[in-house]
Amino acid sequence: MSVFKNRRTAVIITVILCLLALVIGVRRSVGRQAADILEQFESGVRSSSAGYTLPSVSAQLEARSNASLGLISLAAQYGELSEKSDAVRRAREALLDAGSVTARSEANAALGSACDALVPLLEQQLTDADKISAQKDYAGIMSNTARLIETSGYNELVSDFRSNVLGLFPVNVLYRIAGVTVPDYF
Repeated sequence: MSVFKNRRTAVIITVILCLLALVIGVRRSVGRQAADILEQFESGVRSSSAGYTLPSVSAQLEARSNASLGLISLAAQYGELSEKSDAVRRAREALLDAGSVTARSEANAALGSACDALVPLLEQQLTDADKISAQKDYAGIMSNTARLIETSGYNELVSDFRSNVLGLFPVNVLYRIAGVTVPDYF
């Protein structure tokens, strides 16, 4: 016990405990803020200027998945569109299987490209007014949801967090040590 009576040892133990408390504090507070941002990916970003919650990125991805399924169903009737239809199907499945924000973003981009390649070919094939109307509805959903994702406010929230929280000392040093998961851009 004489080790604890040594002033130097007491100072070292005190410094270690203070640093440990600081790391734990950063993990709890910054980790909570990061988790809140990820939650807003799923539930939507609260817009203080508009006074309501903007549509969530996650909900828009679900709408895009459903619209792409509609395009796949319309294209299934035309054998010459099977390659493009299969590309949309694979991209949709990748979106449904994606877990992280980054993976969902990449899968969404692939789905958008695959649908963009299918829609003009589908327009050339359709002759029935109901099917043409359905194709326009699905293409419109794809376009509108892409715009809503861009204006969702999620990426701005991530940017603010990275610059205003993670960019400040001592958080910019300690968040890695604390194991805080930083939200990714979409």
